[in-house]
Amino acid sequence: MRTQQDFAEDVIQRTLADGPLAELIPSRDAAFATVALYLGMQMLTHLNGDAAAAESLFATSERVAALLTTLQP
Repeated sequence: MRTQQDFAEDVIQRTLADGPLAELIPSRDAAFATVALYLGMQMLTHLNGDAAAAESLFATSERVAALLTTLQP
């Protein structure tokens, strides 16, 4: 059975493939950070009863992703 971290690593590897960030960002570390962030946000959203902070973070992430896309060959 594949773990969430394995799935995230595969996605990150495909996303960074042949780009300038591929050598700078270890995909396994990025996958661990991504899954840990998701699980922590899920827990905090549940405990706080408010998803506003998580929604704001995702909105910011979309803007950063658009910027990073410009770095891809």
